[in-house]
Amino acid sequence: MRFGAALGLKLVTLSMVFTAPSYAHTETQYPKIEETNKIAHSLMTVLGQCPNRLWPDLKLQSMDILLINKEMTRQILVSPKSQTISTIPNEELPPHVFQTSYSRIPYQGREILYVDSQFGVFKPGLPSKALELAIHEGFHMVDQRSWAEEKARVRGTWVPLLVQPRIARAMLYKNLVLVAKSKGDVQVHLQNARYWYDEWLKADPTEKAMSTDQREGTARYVEAVAEVLKARGCSATEEEISKDIINSSLLNGHHAVGFRELDTEGYFVGGVASFILRSQYSAVDWQSRVAKGETPVEILLKDIAPLAETADSSLVAGINKELKKLNDRISEDLAPTRNLLKQEDVVFVSVPAAALKTSFSPKGFYLGRDEGLRYTPLAKELKFQFQNQQNSLLADPNSVFIRFQAGVPCELGWTFALKSADVIARAGVFEIKSELFSGRVEGVVMKDTSNRPWICVQP
Repeated sequence: MRFGAALGLKLVTLSMVFTAPSYAHTETQYPKIEETNKIAHSLMTVLGQCPNRLWPDLKLQSMDILLINKEMTRQILVSPKSQTISTIPNEELPPHVFQTSYSRIPYQGREILYVDSQFGVFKPGLPSKALELAIHEGFHMVDQRSWAEEKARVRGTWVPLLVQPRIARAMLYKNLVLVAKSKGDVQVHLQNARYWYDEWLKADPTEKAMSTDQREGTARYVEAVAEVLKARGCSATEEEISKDIINSSLLNGHHAVGFRELDTEGYFVGGVASFILRSQYSAVDWQSRVAKGETPVEILLKDIAPLAETADSSLVAGINKELKKLNDRISEDLAPTRNLLKQEDVVFVSVPAAALKTSFSPKGFYLGRDEGLRYTPLAKELKFQFQNQQNSLLADPNSVFIRFQAGVPCELGWTFALKSADVIARAGVFEIKSELFSGRVEGVVMKDTSNRPWICVQP
């Protein structure tokens, strides 16, 4: 049978994938094909054979995952629930799947998740993180879809960043890491962690609803467990899982880019708290409580009495230095947009969410303390696609999108600001050409509550 027949092929052994005849005439020279097939095998093992070791009743198991390899003429589709793999010819896939790290696409009446099989390979010799990406994003898309969360939640980090909340979160994380490693007096570290959790809320109570401890923290935790099972297989003991996670990047978050921002902190604070609950509180049904809206940190520290602790002086000095650089960089990134918002000739363009078919790479999510707007500067370019294929829109790196809380005349989507001179309008068609945005869109002009013009773009 050819590998990738219409009904799929049972994945019995890894060698079966390597010897699949459908690759013989076109793909055998591609040096990454073996790695891509290994990723497929690992996904089948982790999601197909031991999904509940990641999360109880893991629903992600029911989602098919497409591994994108740009050098292949057929892409590998992994179906964990049925334990089958098949291939999809490139011509059946939309072009944008080859241009981004991950997203969802409709395929034969269902949604599938696609991921770049070379995700994380920034230089030769680095291992692919495609499996970890698929697990993390798939967990968001499937399992977390029905979760509750705080009604007032707005994801982001207040800017400029203040020192005290960041010190409290850093000390909270430091103590959680010590608990996870069972170093010293664990009970004292838990009490210190509770103290710093309370200090964080005192320093800025609004950050609780903005943190990513619940959703990103648990997704990061599930990703960490998957990484261990990828290496050790489903036979890994709980002791082996704990040992590997303790030595993983999850417990070294202070080295991560952007760790001093609330948004990034949550991946590690929530992730480590989840790991502690798994490894040291196995009798607690914490996963169902998280799904109902609590964070792993809240659950872990709920009945812990706080014990005051002095912040580490070297850590405080480092945070002050880091925040100065961060605030300067963020201010520089946002300055052109903030200045433009003050101009009388500003025009807002609102693109519907449906026009974005891919993932995107933000530098961060920032909420201005004075104006109450959320800004999302881009690290990489972003392309929008429309029903009318004559229309297109490109946002370059460093472009900034704005989220308004109220008074918006258009459907909520992706909003950016331009000078009126950057737009040429002709009978419902708008040509956009600015330093950071370019393209052609169709839409209608409306006014917001401040009588400013908005171009409400059609999908």
